[in-house]
Amino acid sequence: TENRISKQMPTFEGSYSKFIREYEAYFNDHFGFRNFFVYSGNYLLIKIFNQSSSDKVILGKNKWLFFAGEDGAFHFKEKDYDKEKYELLYQKLENWVKYFNESKIPFLFFIAPDKQSVYGEYLKEPQSEWAKNKNLPIISRELEIRIPGNFINSLTLLNEYKNSNKKLYFKADSHWNDTGAHFIYFNAIDKFKTYPSLKNLPQLTFDHITVVKQRYTGDLIRIFWGIADLYDEDENFFIGPSKPSAPRPDSQLKQPRLWSV
Repeated sequence: TENRISKQMPTFEGSYSKFIREYEAYFNDHFGFRNFFVYSGNYLLIKIFNQSSSDKVILGKNKWLFFAGEDGAFHFKEKDYDKEKYELLYQKLENWVKYFNESKIPFLFFIAPDKQSVYGEYLKEPQSEWAKNKNLPIISRELEIRIPGNFINSLTLLNEYKNSNKKLYFKADSHWNDTGAHFIYFNAIDKFKTYPSLKNLPQLTFDHITVVKQRYTGDLIRIFWGIADLYDEDENFFIGPSKPSAPRPDSQLKQPRLWSV
């Protein structure tokens, strides 16, 4: 339940200090009513005091949770935008585009946005204020200028798609869900098909997909051990055929490659 193996009873191997350290770790995992105390502490902080018991998770509105980063802070303030650092990224991407064009390999690039970049309206203060200044829109605008035919602005697309009343990210998870991923997939395939060599590229549509609603526990709520079931939600998962029924592209042509960061 804690995504780790509990410490086991150590054996004495001649070092008292080592045995004491190992026994303390074992005791911390097995003392009486430990699970009850962990559950109670998390429950009181989150449900009663509306506070996160982990600096890696931010509690938002309406049960929306957000990943705060490994050190517990957002990293997308506009004042932190390092133009010289990102210039190296832009130049690298331009070199990739040139290389793939010369190799006659279709190439697309997109960035998977953090959930707070798409659903920032569910952040509370002070995080809601921090979220107003982000690096990603700046980077996306620059890439639209530098590599316009090879870049998918996923941030803009996801912000448009969410207006269709389809949830694109799990509320208690840090990742986009199957719906969000498929919207970007549709756009990527459409862009690939603009290449003459890939005009007959097969494409799955929602007609090919079976939607199954299942209970889901997100990775962010699992950090608060013991109360994950309080945040379980019904989510749609897509199950499709292994191969679409559309015609395959010419087998002699090089296949497209979709890289994501």
